[in-house]
Amino acid sequence: MWAKLCCFVKGLFWLLWVTFVLFVSNVAVVIYFPSLWIYPSLFRSLSYDVGRFLWPGLLFCMGNIGGHKFILYGDKLAQENALLIANHSFWCDFISVFYVAFHYSMLGAVRGFAKESLSYVPFAGATLRGMGFVFVSRKFESDKAKINSSFENLKREKFWLFTHLEGSRFSEDKKEASHKFAEERNLPKLNHVLLPRVKGMVESIFPNLHDKLSAIYDLTIVYEKPPKSGPAMVSVGGGGKVHLFVKRIPTDKVPSEPVKLTQWLYDLYQAKDDKIEQFHRNGWSEKGEALPTVTGWEHLGMFVCWTLKWLTLPLVIFYSIFQYVL
Repeated sequence: MWAKLCCFVKGLFWLLWVTFVLFVSNVAVVIYFPSLWIYPSLFRSLSYDVGRFLWPGLLFCMGNIGGHKFILYGDKLAQENALLIANHSFWCDFISVFYVAFHYSMLGAVRGFAKESLSYVPFAGATLRGMGFVFVSRKFESDKAKINSSFENLKREKFWLFTHLEGSRFSEDKKEASHKFAEERNLPKLNHVLLPRVKGMVESIFPNLHDKLSAIYDLTIVYEKPPKSGPAMVSVGGGGKVHLFVKRIPTDKVPSEPVKLTQWLYDLYQAKDDKIEQFHRNGWSEKGEALPTVTGWEHLGMFVCWTLKWLTLPLVIFYSIFQYVL
């Protein structure tokens, strides 16, 4: 009983710590937001450092508190502009992307798409919006202009843009709907992933970013056992291994013609499905690399460095104004 209580208190402390870090990053985004128009490179530098120094707290919670171990297989990646396509099974899939990016020192360059509802979450919503994440309603026609506009800013910086083309998490009910869609259009029925929603990729993402992308990263995520919900995950631990297989595909190997690109994406997800099936049957033959997690002291040091860099001057200015007014 006492052991479980200690785990709960420890997990609750770190959950509150990560919430505090999100709050502080939100404050910084608000303070520096006017520089987006006055001095854009300054704001882009801030957003890069938010990911680089503050987001490792999520890795700490998932790894050290939640007890998950991440194993990376496949191709070596690089510090280059890339579109990362990952299957979507659980709420924490984005943390797998973060682990890979952290391993290659690209965590600050991660950008992505998020559900519109997340934009209303205190602290997290404003921070993600300020960092260049795009909130979408999953209705492409209404999101198209917003997505295309966001790419203009994205092209000015180094980035890893990640997306779940399924548009929703995998579930048995959604798998049945995916199978029905596949039957109607003579497409393959997939058992471990949903068929991708290709319209956004074909009509917006790839045409707009094709000339800036060096590669597409095909990331397949497999959990040995389902992860717990967020609060439970950090409070009781007991997480299992998360296996990540990544394939680097040079952009010049990807067809740009809409019909061929559509088929290429369906083939990509068929290969993902086969890869997951192979894992469940016999495991992957490739040798995996255990990704190191972030310790509490490491994250505290990152937070102090970030705070000194970005909040010292604003605090001095606000303190001086406060003293003058008094």
